Amino acid sequence: MSGFPLSLNGKVDRRALPLPVVQGGSVVVRAGVEAELAGLWAEVLGLSADRIGAGETFFALGGHSLLATQLIARVRRRWGIELSLRALFEHPTLEGLAPVVVAAIAGKDAVQDGGSLQDGGVPLLPDPVPRGPGPVPLSFAQQRLWFLDQLSPGDTAYNQPVALRLTGRLDLGALARALTGLVARHEALRTVFATDQALPVQVILPPGPVDLPLEDLSGAADPMAAAEARLAVLAAEPFDLARGPLLRARVIRLGPEDHLAALVLHHIVSDGWSLGVFLRELAALYEAVLAGRAADLPPLPLQYGDYAAWQRAHLQGPELERQLAYWRSRLAGMPDRLALPTDRPRPAVQSHAGAVMPFDLPAGLTRALEALARRTGTSLHMVLVAVLSVLLARWSGQDDIAIGTPVAGRRHAALEGLIGFFVNTLVLRAGVDAAEPFSALLGRLREDALAAQAHQDLPFDQLVEALQPARDLSHAPLFQVMLALQNAPLGAMAFGGLRLEPAGVAVTATKFDLTFSLQEVPGSLQDLPGQGGLTGAIEYATDLFDAATIARLAAQFRHLAAACAAAPETRIGALPLMDAAERAAVVAGWAPAPPPAARAAETGTGRLDTLVGAAAARHPDRIALRCEGASLTYAALEARANRLAHRMVQLGVGPETRVGLCCERSFEMIVGLLAVLKAGGAYVPLDPEHPDDRLAYMLEDAAPVLVLAQSAQTNRLQSLTPAPVLTLATHPAPETGEPEARSLPETPPETRTTPQNAA
Repeated sequence: MSGFPLSLNGKVDRRALPLPVVQGGSVVVRAGVEAELAGLWAEVLGLSADRIGAGETFFALGGHSLLATQLIARVRRRWGIELSLRALFEHPTLEGLAPVVVAAIAGKDAVQDGGSLQDGGVPLLPDPVPRGPGPVPLSFAQQRLWFLDQLSPGDTAYNQPVALRLTGRLDLGALARALTGLVARHEALRTVFATDQALPVQVILPPGPVDLPLEDLSGAADPMAAAEARLAVLAAEPFDLARGPLLRARVIRLGPEDHLAALVLHHIVSDGWSLGVFLRELAALYEAVLAGRAADLPPLPLQYGDYAAWQRAHLQGPELERQLAYWRSRLAGMPDRLALPTDRPRPAVQSHAGAVMPFDLPAGLTRALEALARRTGTSLHMVLVAVLSVLLARWSGQDDIAIGTPVAGRRHAALEGLIGFFVNTLVLRAGVDAAEPFSALLGRLREDALAAQAHQDLPFDQLVEALQPARDLSHAPLFQVMLALQNAPLGAMAFGGLRLEPAGVAVTATKFDLTFSLQEVPGSLQDLPGQGGLTGAIEYATDLFDAATIARLAAQFRHLAAACAAAPETRIGALPLMDAAERAAVVAGWAPAPPPAARAAETGTGRLDTLVGAAAARHPDRIALRCEGASLTYAALEARANRLAHRMVQLGVGPETRVGLCCERSFEMIVGLLAVLKAGGAYVPLDPEHPDDRLAYMLEDAAPVLVLAQSAQTNRLQSLTPAPVLTLATHPAPETGEPEARSLPETPPETRTTPQNAA
């Protein structure tokens, strides 16, 4: 090779490098289906067909789930068969996949979502077609955002801000004409929303000139800082869905050949993939205007309104029921909320106030995670979901973790070049067992992700409607943490001699508690820091979290990911979250210093019952106790202990009084112990395994004013002591079997105990 191929910015273009030739390898000779399949691989991977070896895997050549979906669309278009994503994961080489395609073509088998071939119950996905006359319906995803806007007009959580720094000589008039041409080309960019007979409909406005104002901030003391502040204001301006336009654009001048192009779109007409289409076509149109020619863009076979009408016609009847049945079964019994510890109590109504923190995975770590994915037959996205599941399980104390993840929703090749809101959200559910190796969790998540992809057409809003989770305005339904690995195609762009660089836009709104967004740096922007790794951000709800908490979470994600990649057979419970520096800092923070310890002794803030009460106030929904498959939150533990403590005070328990506690290891034992402390008494442990003579001696010697016992011990203890015996009910009933216990306060009783009193 005479030299390395370079990108537009002078960097090595890795995708253009020839594959290494292995001496003694097989000569690529293909015919029939395998030859055509190689051509389809080459098309979606951006390679030459003769560079694809028969035994090389789709994923080792740069493929991922999104490109796999594009390949499946081309297989459908070419042979009229429905290839599943699972088939490609199980047969990732040309020589392995070609027989699967041949068998499906011949009708010998069907591509199956439970094995290697097509699920016989899954019909061929029909092609979208141009819509007929009449009102244009909303897609299911649009309908959800429209309803949310009706409930909360002016909410900016679904604003999509984008900013590009343009270095070089900019022709503002040419850029305005290019933008006008782009809006004329895509109906979605000139759509507003009205009602027709009480139903929302899309209204496509006629093409017209697009306003592109120029703001000159070059005279500011710090032009970039001033521009960033202006971008934040633009991103936070609400849209009017009925009046439009739902695209705002302006150019900010920083210097003679230094500008920012600021775009804000409403999510109801766009998504992440659409932004790539937007930028590519805007660049092509700008180049064409400068050259005085028509842009070399293919005609669009469909518009977004065609897709919306097709989706409503397709997703009904048996197909709708098939998808619903899967999700009902998969998500049955899922917890209502992930009980992450927060820096502040969760407000009753989610405000969507948010902020963003940069987040990246270095190149070395990313390569290690990709290698793990190849070894395990998974994808990088699956590995990241597994790592995040472990992290969330460790932070929350829960073992049933739900994470939302977006899918492009463009399963037809005809949809790939459109701008519009196609993306859907899938819920991936992981059972995290601390005793099993990470590799076992990853294997289960692989199966879950493939099955979810096979049922991805059910819109998220219909899933929520079908499952009807407990209505709670304090958090998003079904999941509160999202992971998005953005790999929508962008490609190299010529932009009239301008150098493009993404500019950050301050996020002030967020849809979820946490959103992890990562992407590989596109080839045309590879002179940025983090080249070769993953770069992105963590969006977080500022009502719940401080920036320091998110920084710690990000660091632990990186450390945990490195541990998983290095030793995937390690037990999940043994995987480290902290590096040596953080561990040392935490240990140092736990070391008792005399003055605080003395204050704790004086005030009682170090008492067990006080600490549990403080934990219940900070994170009430976090799991406090687990026993035999059941769990008890801090809020429930605190409430039960307080009710029991009030009942004990009524029965004469107070400072310097003793209370017998006869329980097996259970929720009741912990509730009873805390209640004794809250009432001000001292507890006397009574082992139910002891013989009657031993228990009778202990009861006579301790002379308790009250004995707490599980129901199995009540009659026995009543025969051994004159003290009253109070039966502790089993979880989740009130802590005593007495009806009045239900009405007792759930706040701690007032007692006059001191650190010197017996406990």
